[in-house]
Amino acid sequence: MKKILGGFIILNLIFLFSALSSNFSSRQEIIKKFLDEWEIKISIQTGYLDGKTHYKIQFDAGGGSTGKSKLEFPLGNWLYGGEFSIGRKPLFLSFAIYDEMWQKAHKDMEDKDWIDDLLWSHTKSDAEVKIDIWDASLKYRIWEGENFWKEWGGKNKKGKIDLVGGYRYERFKYRILGIRDVLGGGSSHEGEEVLDYKVEYYLPYFGVEGSYITAVDNPKIKFLKNWGLGMELAFSPYAKAKDRDDHVLRNKLFHGDCKGWAAHVALNLFLEMQKNWSFNLGIDYLSVDTEGEQSQYWYGDDPLSPGVDDTGTSVEDIDLDIKEYHVFYWAALTYKF
Repeated sequence: MKKILGGFIILNLIFLFSALSSNFSSRQEIIKKFLDEWEIKISIQTGYLDGKTHYKIQFDAGGGSTGKSKLEFPLGNWLYGGEFSIGRKPLFLSFAIYDEMWQKAHKDMEDKDWIDDLLWSHTKSDAEVKIDIWDASLKYRIWEGENFWKEWGGKNKKGKIDLVGGYRYERFKYRILGIRDVLGGGSSHEGEEVLDYKVEYYLPYFGVEGSYITAVDNPKIKFLKNWGLGMELAFSPYAKAKDRDDHVLRNKLFHGDCKGWAAHVALNLFLEMQKNWSFNLGIDYLSVDTEGEQSQYWYGDDPLSPGVDDTGTSVEDIDLDIKEYHVFYWAALTYKF
């Protein structure tokens, strides 16, 4: 009985192995066909984000004078991230995400105050920032061809042009430490948090993306298959910015809500290796310009107004501008399935 049962088990294992081998071969063919028809890319990226985000308010200072304040928050940080794209001509879907490597910004936060044209206060502080950038886009290929830009000379050149629609979200969360007086000299609150700031940008956009690629025919460079250049232009007519500024030392909370526009330009050089790998170098420029209003609320007594308890008081409808510009220098390693 044991021999019969053992033989039965062995026979079933043979049948199972044969079925799995057949299914494996069939699956391989299905996967190969899928990859031939679809384009899938995964890349890891790193780069340096240089620039700033700032807000400026303007208000009635009394006596016929106008008050202005401008707070500039630095964007001097190394980022890391990745991108995933999948598609089948003519549609391609991409997702990208970035975070900061180190929270310490390489530049100072600055706070300036004017009465009319007189700068009466200018301070600098250390800044730490958490950065989150997400981007999702859908591309529609409107043209792709061989021997692109023949007037450049040479053969085996290709080009493609995509229409792009997408959504970009950015969040910068700052801890501002210490105060250094630029005009009067001296410092205070060293290493102490004096301000907590967060700004968020919401950027739906549309644009166009194109690339040029040519074969590498040099036998001395066997590891390279192709090289090319890419460019993207995008515009957002419905950009939004929201911020929250907690002046810790003054027990004062600011909220801002703005609308405006944004523009994005990107250039990149890519080198395609022989085995589905490519290396990219790029530079991106983004500018965001929004206008709106700010509200201010005292959640405690303000030490700058002795003799008056400001707790619970508020000011509304203050003119506000929130702007950002940055240049992102990046490198990426990409694998194409």
